[in-house]
Amino acid sequence: MSQESLIVMEDEATRCLVEALLDQSAVRIRRRWAKLQAQLWIEQGWLQVDSTAEHYSLTAAGRTIFLQQHQEWLLRTQPDAEQKLQRLGIELPAQLPPAIFAALLFGDRHHRWQPAEWAQLAEQGLSAATDQPLRFRTRLPMTLFLQQGDLLDMQSWIRHSAECVLPVALSSQIAKILWAAQPPGKIVTIESRAAYLSYPLAADELVVFAPAGMPSLWQSFLRALPPGFLWAHLCDLHPDALMRCLQWANELSRAVCLMLPDNLSSFVNEYGIALSDAHAWSLAALPRAWQSPLGYLFTSGRWLQQEVFTLTPRWVLSAPASMNLEERILSASAE
Repeated sequence: MSQESLIVMEDEATRCLVEALLDQSAVRIRRRWAKLQAQLWIEQGWLQVDSTAEHYSLTAAGRTIFLQQHQEWLLRTQPDAEQKLQRLGIELPAQLPPAIFAALLFGDRHHRWQPAEWAQLAEQGLSAATDQPLRFRTRLPMTLFLQQGDLLDMQSWIRHSAECVLPVALSSQIAKILWAAQPPGKIVTIESRAAYLSYPLAADELVVFAPAGMPSLWQSFLRALPPGFLWAHLCDLHPDALMRCLQWANELSRAVCLMLPDNLSSFVNEYGIALSDAHAWSLAALPRAWQSPLGYLFTSGRWLQQEVFTLTPRWVLSAPASMNLEERILSASAE
């Protein structure tokens, strides 16, 4: 049986299932037809299932073949967008908001993007733009030194609001940050907007909103800071979030601490959420510096949303850690 006959992209239900598997780390499958389809894919080594026989995820081989089949389906079914744009006299700039790309290329601003489609755009030098502003909170007066040599005094703004919100066009011009007195003792990055807004700001801290979907924005800001700062990150205490944090630390070539409530076990008992088998904790995947303070999460098999401990009155910091892929492999083999 050919690969094409096992992945019938022309069938809308099958295509939606393929797109969900490509888009999510694990998909719950309950319908009988979908389970029968999934079983065929398991036999090909494209899919794996957890112990509950409900959550399915792609293997590496499966992701490769599904991406290929989905991309071929797009080429077969989508009209030639380039010819359409040429007829209208439209030339795409290097960056556009996703909704504009979707409307022009697929005729629907709500188009559900697939990784293969973004990869195709990247090959043509096109990428998504964002209107997400840079947001940070501090009580410490500062001046922004811009790339063209201008100085932007933020002291009055900070004195009145303790928060700065800078559009992308301005934040991308920051070359250096100058402090009127002492620089902050700690830089805290926070992924959740609600947690960022609610976090009780200390007098010597700089808190940066760090959404997972747009790391380049806030990473550029961190690179403009003087190099000697302590970096702490507040995020969901979940395997995916912690691995993402380590990836950012490697991109910035800087060690990072975790912001944790000092009574973590109490929060886990009250608000802990059970992890599925597809997202189980793996000690070998995390640096040893984090394993001890997170131990109760491992043994309980649960995770925590950052919003539930954002208002804790007592914080502790994990030891700083930064671990690249080679170190993770060595750590895993040592276990």
